[in-house]
Amino acid sequence: MTSPFPIIDFLHVSLAEPTLTSTSTTSNTSCLESNNYDETVSCYKTLMKAKPVDFRISLSLAHVSLKWNKFDDAIQYARQSLNMCSDCENFAARRLLQEIEERKSEHPLFHSSAGFLGVVDMSENDFYVAPAWNLTFQDALFTALQSKKISVIKPDIEKIMEQTDLKMDSEAACAMEITKAAGLSFGIYVTIEETHLPKDVIVTLHTVRESGVIIERVFIVISKKELQNAHSTNRRASELASVFEKTLKRKRN
Repeated sequence: MTSPFPIIDFLHVSLAEPTLTSTSTTSNTSCLESNNYDETVSCYKTLMKAKPVDFRISLSLAHVSLKWNKFDDAIQYARQSLNMCSDCENFAARRLLQEIEERKSEHPLFHSSAGFLGVVDMSENDFYVAPAWNLTFQDALFTALQSKKISVIKPDIEKIMEQTDLKMDSEAACAMEITKAAGLSFGIYVTIEETHLPKDVIVTLHTVRESGVIIERVFIVISKKELQNAHSTNRRASELASVFEKTLKRKRN
């Protein structure tokens, strides 16, 4: 069995933040996204000062706030956009306000950001898992979860490891420490484990609270042969994300 998170491949994935500047579009009503919410808001507020009557800036900021699950902020900016557009219906702002209310009633994992912590190979025996499969699957799963409106972000794990004395008792304990250090409520990680069937493995998505309690666990079964190349990663990542989404929606209802 491999060790918990500190030595797995996902630690080598670049997590560099994009530079936050105004876009070069002619309308100049939006900012490039940053991994820092406060910096993004600051950029938009600078645009607001330059164009105080442009309702599109407030609307763009409302969308950003919703993406970060800042519901109160999103409502504030959407209403601000609606009020600024006195001579139009501003259907976009009205639709956004409706979407915010719908999102607030969903399972917490649809509106509380979870740290995406990568994949751990827990197989007892040595069988070949292509590094390209591992890294490609992680990226594909991250994208698939976001497409399901599950709020996942990639914390700066290397920095957290440098600053925090992580518990190494188990993968769940390590995930809990990283989640807490990142200031998040949930952490998500994936394990690869062998089954009683010689040709298959179980790929399991675990969700852990900052308290250390695993609250969700879903899995798919794939063949060991698939781990030898990255051809199936997008399909398998989408499959696992769909199973997770259905589980969350079922528990919400």
